[in-house]
Amino acid sequence: MKKFIWFIFIIVCGNINLYSQNLFNVRSMSMGNTAASDSYELDAFNQNPANILYQRFNNNAPVYFNALTNIGLMTNSSYLSLNFYNDYFTKTDNGNTRYLTAQDKSNILNEASNERVNFLASTKILSVIYNTKKAGTFGISLDERMAGNFYAGKDFLELGLYGNRSNTLYDLSNNYINDYWIRELNLSYARSVVTGKNKMFDAISYGFSVKPQFGIYYLNTQSNNLRVFTTDSNTIQSSGTMQFLYAGLT
Repeated sequence: MKKFIWFIFIIVCGNINLYSQNLFNVRSMSMGNTAASDSYELDAFNQNPANILYQRFNNNAPVYFNALTNIGLMTNSSYLSLNFYNDYFTKTDNGNTRYLTAQDKSNILNEASNERVNFLASTKILSVIYNTKKAGTFGISLDERMAGNFYAGKDFLELGLYGNRSNTLYDLSNNYINDYWIRELNLSYARSVVTGKNKMFDAISYGFSVKPQFGIYYLNTQSNNLRVFTTDSNTIQSSGTMQFLYAGLT
């Protein structure tokens, strides 16, 4: 029994892909990405299905229910931050409308151009856990998830900040956007096994999940060689095309 336990422990610790579709949450990230060990009950969905049977302190309810109370948003880039937003896109300290100065525009152009931005948003629409004394613990949840990335080149941001200036060629061929939105149904089961006289553990819990994925929307930049030129007579000429691959439910 002891060899079997250590064998399972080594496999789980050595393969980080055993529980896929991991959703990031603030609590886990603030505790060093420890969601697999410190999550329980409804929080254990998508993190560690074996932990859905562990209850909070002094809670012994047979049913746990959650609806639209778990929402998360995460971005990852070298410039997109709360300070970046406050510096350029909020009101001034005295409450007046902020107008971007020439220096502000130059700073935005230097900080944000030619940088990739990744984002992830998720919400748990519904989650239910039912504890039984003999058959184990059953759980079901329905999650919505959006993720993707985009890339804004220097010419694209310059066009947005300064407008289409005369005798200027804007190369937009390096811009792209890729996004998807999926709906995930999570069916989980967990159970605790009493180890009897084993001195290492009083009980061992195990669990598994089945997660059908339902695609809602998908957008992908297939190709882009678009260029825009503003002449000295205030006319706009363009060449090239942008092609997108799109799929979605209506």
